[in-house]
Amino acid sequence: FGGKDGLYRTLLESVGRERITAAERVLRPVTSSEEFKVRLKLFSEEFILCHVNAPHVMKIIHRDFDGRHPLALEVFKGIFLEMFLKVKAFLEAGKKAKILRSDLDSDVTTSMMMGGIVHSVRMDFLREEVLGKTFKDPAYTSRFVDQFVKNFCDGAFTRSSQ
Repeated sequence: FGGKDGLYRTLLESVGRERITAAERVLRPVTSSEEFKVRLKLFSEEFILCHVNAPHVMKIIHRDFDGRHPLALEVFKGIFLEMFLKVKAFLEAGKKAKILRSDLDSDVTTSMMMGGIVHSVRMDFLREEVLGKTFKDPAYTSRFVDQFVKNFCDGAFTRSSQ
């Protein structure tokens, strides 16, 4: 590893590659709104489970991003940004297939989607303390993901003729 920084870089890159691999597997172009929903649901579930299954690793990563740790930011630009671009490409493919509205801004929408999920997993400890609800509870995670997908898709799908 070449020292502490090498080990840290390897950890960040490993977590990042796992997320990218999951996104590549799930976020494929779709041919129907139902398939879009299923793929968005799978992506969201996997993202949340990654945080639930490795909370200490994810806490370190988020802390270092927040603190603008140079190595964390360098790896973010090289790897984690790729996740953002995969979500954006998924949205663009949905627009091209006429499943999503043509006026949907994929940059803004990707930021909103990723920001919503990231914030929700980061605040899971607080939600658990205050509301007694946590992503550690599969039933709550399922409800959250279902509502996340429903809220996004009901506002993003093309409208049928009225």
